[in-house]
Amino acid sequence: MKTFESGWWCLTLVVCAWVTPGAAQQQPPPPTTASANAAARETTTPPQDASPAPAVAPDQPAAAAQEASPPQDGAPAQAAPGQTTPPSQATPAQQNPATTPGQGGQTSAQPLPPPMPKVPDVRMPGETGLWIGFTGWFPEAGVAMDKGHDSYWTYYSRVIMQGNPKIAQGVDVGFALGLHNAIKLSYFEARAAGDLIPNIQTYLWNMLYPNGTLLSTSYRLQDLKLSFEYLTWPYPVESRRFRLKTLYQVQYIGVRTSFDNPTLPLYDSNGNPLLDASGNPISYATEGSKWYVTPTLGIGTEYWVSKRLRFETATTAFAIPHHSTTLDGEVSANWRFGHWELKAGVKGFHFKTTPTSDYFMRGTLYSGMVGIRWYSD
Repeated sequence: MKTFESGWWCLTLVVCAWVTPGAAQQQPPPPTTASANAAARETTTPPQDASPAPAVAPDQPAAAAQEASPPQDGAPAQAAPGQTTPPSQATPAQQNPATTPGQGGQTSAQPLPPPMPKVPDVRMPGETGLWIGFTGWFPEAGVAMDKGHDSYWTYYSRVIMQGNPKIAQGVDVGFALGLHNAIKLSYFEARAAGDLIPNIQTYLWNMLYPNGTLLSTSYRLQDLKLSFEYLTWPYPVESRRFRLKTLYQVQYIGVRTSFDNPTLPLYDSNGNPLLDASGNPISYATEGSKWYVTPTLGIGTEYWVSKRLRFETATTAFAIPHHSTTLDGEVSANWRFGHWELKAGVKGFHFKTTPTSDYFMRGTLYSGMVGIRWYSD
């Protein structure tokens, strides 16, 4: 009896505990198919290293928190619970074609190299604008005249012109063309006169002069030159002080000679002028000229010691065997002050007209020179 009562009270306590709301928990509903699949994926995903996320200040945007904990290379970003994963987008390395393969089949963007720094092209004074200059030199001259291959007479016709030019004056005008190139037009002339007594009969310009009498000679030499000065080295010049230029020129050279015999009589004993066969007064003066045009090629150099002082050389030449010959050269030092430049140096010039005509001439002139030039820049 007592055992029966004890069992009844135990059964009553169990029933009360089950029906009491605070003592029992409501059982969850059975899982659906989608929940079961999600649970299966969570169980198959390998566990990640648990590492606390860095703290983000409240005033910073969510992008800062994402930059603080970037995803690992090669691992897709995990979506937060309840969020869908956004579609994959092309990375900058895939959008930029200038990429190179990286480790593990990945690509990494390679930035393009920066452009090379541009060195300024320095132009020295006188390498821009235009200029005009005047020169003077005092040549020692040796000019001669002789008969050529087309002469038909047998008389002696060789004569050395007498005297030296007091001054050979010249002028040049030029202007800059492009980078360090220039076009220049220059001209000079030289005149000289003197007397000699030939010891043989001499036939000059259709006039026969007897030997033993005074013969007066004079000549005028002209040279007109058009020159294109082309910078050959260095290029680009940048800030270098040396220039090597190729000179392409066309020259006109002309020589006029004159002769006279002032000792031969022009009047008879009565003071009447002597007449020739045509009835004209006799004159023993005669003159003639020879000229030619020739190309010349050469090399010019410049070295700038400073913006005020430079050294300059120029040499040109051209020759046709058994025909004309031309050689021209000069060396100078130039001092610049303001728009003006002083020039001092030496100059030489050699020429020969073609000997295939009735007469030909040749000569060599050389001496020191001085000059002044005005620049527009």
